[in-house]
Amino acid sequence: MNTKRAVFFAMTIWAAGFLVPAMAQSPDAALNAEVVMKGKLAAGQKNGFMLRIKHTDGGFPLFAEELEFVHESPIHVLLINPALSDYHHVHPVRGENEGEQVMFINPRTPCGYKGWAQVHLKGGKEEVVRFNLPGVKDCSAEKAVRDMDGLTEVDGYSFKLKADKDILRKGKDVMLTLSITDSEGKGVEDLQGVMGAFAHLVGFYDDYDSIAHIHPMGDEPSGVHDRGGPDLQFHYRPEKSGPVRLYAQVKIDDKMIFAPFDVSVGE
Repeated sequence: MNTKRAVFFAMTIWAAGFLVPAMAQSPDAALNAEVVMKGKLAAGQKNGFMLRIKHTDGGFPLFAEELEFVHESPIHVLLINPALSDYHHVHPVRGENEGEQVMFINPRTPCGYKGWAQVHLKGGKEEVVRFNLPGVKDCSAEKAVRDMDGLTEVDGYSFKLKADKDILRKGKDVMLTLSITDSEGKGVEDLQGVMGAFAHLVGFYDDYDSIAHIHPMGDEPSGVHDRGGPDLQFHYRPEKSGPVRLYAQVKIDDKMIFAPFDVSVGE
């Protein structure tokens, strides 16, 4: 979406939208966020919303000049439903005013979604700001259906995720290896760059409150013609115990593919 259309949309939802109150962040959080929506999320429809990011100290808007570009974007927005079955990774565009970020989502469910906006302040640390997007249906009681075998098939490709330890432990380092094969069992070696990496691994903890965003070890793509695969390694240190839904995001033949896995983290 071009900048002019984004600004026009931002003005429109201010005129006709409703405000979603900011969520409570951790006591030491530097930022918080409010959401303005045209209407509640509906399945199979293009839903737009504006995210307004502000400093908790004084409520001043977050200026673009305060942000580092990390993996090709100053802001990464991760969205998922309560059942952890429909994950979206969105990059917003600037709205009419500073601190306003406009984006779209086409959800597969009518549920509300929770979002995490990841930003990296210049001279500081990464901040993760949480927010809610109400849906036309209350799905808050839904839980993820778990499959712990470490194998997933999506769009004719087989994805395997294997840990170098038999048991994952909270606060302990583990190396995860993602292997991708095609329909003939051959390793896929033509992974395209996705936001500055050959893959992204994003995890959602069972508390529906915490996330992990991991990039693969080794060389990153330096140009549009660079390719990776079939095996990628991810260094992971789980922050909490319990089930975790992990999504591997890759790009093959210009198509984005999301492959889900479930792992269990012990104390």
